[in-house]
Amino acid sequence: IGLIGLGNFARRNIIPGIQRTRGLELAAIFDQSPIALRAVAEGLPSATACASADELIARRDLDLIYIATPSAAHVE
Repeated sequence: IGLIGLGNFARRNIIPGIQRTRGLELAAIFDQSPIALRAVAEGLPSATACASADELIARRDLDLIYIATPSAAHVE
């Protein structure tokens, strides 16, 4: 799974949910905030911190990409 958006909702709900679910792996993450990306990446050593959403989207090893941003930001 790839995850775009590492705000409070993702950190408190999405990431723990993925970690608790057998057979799921959080393989790639991205956030526009370098500080948030770095902080989350430190706690997820198996996830690749991508430099852009495009880099994450271009990965061929992801079966699903979760966009955990406000709806208005999805069109960017």
